Amino acid sequence: MATPDTDNTKQVPLSELGGTGLRNTHGNIDEEVIRDLQFPQCINTYKQMETDALISGALFAVKQFIKGADWKVEEYTGIDKPADAAEQKRFLEQCMDDMEKSWGEVLTDILSFLTYGFSVHEIVYKKRLGMNPPGDRYKSLYNDGKVGWAKFPIRSQDSIDEFKTTPRGDIVNVHQKDYWNKIDVKIPYHKFLLFRTTSYKDNPYGQSILRGAYRAYYYRRNIEVFEAIGIERNLAGIPVLRVPSEILSPDADENAQQLRAMYETMGRMLKKNDQAYVMIPSDIYGNGDNGTGQYIYDIELMKSDGNAGQANQGPVIERYDRRIMMSMLTDFILTGSQSVGSYALASSKVDAFKTGISSYLDTIADEFNQKAIPLLWEYNGWDSSKTPKVTHTGVDKVEISPLADLLKKAGETGFITPDDNIENYLRKIIGLEPIQTEGDGNIMDRARREMEMNPEEDSNNSDEEPPINLIPET
Repeated sequence: MATPDTDNTKQVPLSELGGTGLRNTHGNIDEEVIRDLQFPQCINTYKQMETDALISGALFAVKQFIKGADWKVEEYTGIDKPADAAEQKRFLEQCMDDMEKSWGEVLTDILSFLTYGFSVHEIVYKKRLGMNPPGDRYKSLYNDGKVGWAKFPIRSQDSIDEFKTTPRGDIVNVHQKDYWNKIDVKIPYHKFLLFRTTSYKDNPYGQSILRGAYRAYYYRRNIEVFEAIGIERNLAGIPVLRVPSEILSPDADENAQQLRAMYETMGRMLKKNDQAYVMIPSDIYGNGDNGTGQYIYDIELMKSDGNAGQANQGPVIERYDRRIMMSMLTDFILTGSQSVGSYALASSKVDAFKTGISSYLDTIADEFNQKAIPLLWEYNGWDSSKTPKVTHTGVDKVEISPLADLLKKAGETGFITPDDNIENYLRKIIGLEPIQTEGDGNIMDRARREMEMNPEEDSNNSDEEPPINLIPET
C-alpha cells in the first residue's frame, strides 16, 4: 500500500494565485471611464436621470414587473433530507412574514440596486419572544425563542464611503458615513446583503442599468434645452436696446455705468406677459419735423425668419428616446407612440424584457439562498447546507387563449394524455387550488376506480371510455 510520500497520484493545486484585476486603490475603486459615472459622483448623476420622464417611466415598468412576481418557499429535497424539512420550510415562511416591513417593502428598497448598480442591506436579527418581549427588543408574532429576521434596512448609496476588499477581491466590510445622522461605522461582510446587477471583477459597486442610457440622455437633455431656448426666442424675439454711446463708453462716469447696468438688466428680464411694458424718453436727436431725427433711447424685438437654418429637433430627440429605452430593454413601451413597430415585434421585445426581469429576480433570490438563509440556519443550530429556498414565479405569465387552442388540438389528436399534473398546471394558471389525488394520478385510472366502487351507476354505459375534454365548456 502506497504511503502519502510515495503516492504517485497528481497533487491538486488548492491555492489561489491570481486576482480579479479590480482597480482598487485603498478602497477607491476606479473601473468607470466616464467621469460623471464614477463613484460617488454617479449617485447624483443617476438621481438626476431618475427625474427624466422617459427614464422614470421605464424604471417604474421594470420595478412593477419585479414586484408583481410571486414568491414562495420550496422545501429542501436533496440528499439526507432532514426529518423536519417541512417544519423548516414553514419557519422560513414565518420569518419572511414576521419582519418590521412587509416583503414587498423590503423588495422596494432592494430594487434601488437597479438605479445605482448596488444596494447594501444590513441583516438585523431578533429573538422570537412574542408581542411583548422584555427590554427594548423587536416584537414577533411567535414566541418559540428561535432567531428570526427583524428587518433588512437599506444603507443608502449616498452614505457608503467605501468597500474594503482583499487583494483577491473578497469583500471584508463596508464603511458607512451617514453625515445626516452622525453615524460612522464599518459593517462586516457577514452582517449585510449586497445586491448587484453584475459581479464582474467582484466589483461591489456593480453597474447601474442607466449607465448605457447616459450618453443618449446627456445629448437629448442638451438638445431639449436648446430647443426650449429657440422656441422662446422665436416667439418672444430677442430684445435690442439702443442707448447713447456715452453710456457704453469705458470712461463713462458712475451715473452712466449705473444706467447701463439698469438697461442690461431690463434686456435680460424682458418677457411677454400681461404686465410687461418698457418706458423710454421721447426726446429726439436732430430735426424731428422732417422725420430725420432719432430717439435718444429705443427698444425693439428682433425675430428670426421662421425656421430658416434651424434643424428639426423632433426626430433627433426621438432617436435618443429609443436608444435610452433600448438600453433598458423597455423600448416596447414606445411601440405605436411613434407610428412604428408591430404586435409581433412588440411581443418579441416583451419576451426579452421578461428574461431580463427574471435575471434580476434570480439575483435577489440567490443572495437570500446563498447567504441570508444559511446564516439564519446556523444561528438556530440547523444544518446550513440543507436549507429551504425562496423562489419566484409569475413574471412570464402564460396567455390563456393560445394555450387553450393548443390543448384543444392536442387533445383531439390524442397527442397529450390528460393526467393530474396537467390539470394542476392549468388550475394554477387560472388561479385555482390544485386537486388532491391518490395513486399514480392518472385521470382515467381514477375514473376506473370510481366505476369499480360504484358499478351500478355505470351498468347501462358501454365499455367504450368517453373522450375527455381538456377545455371546460363555458
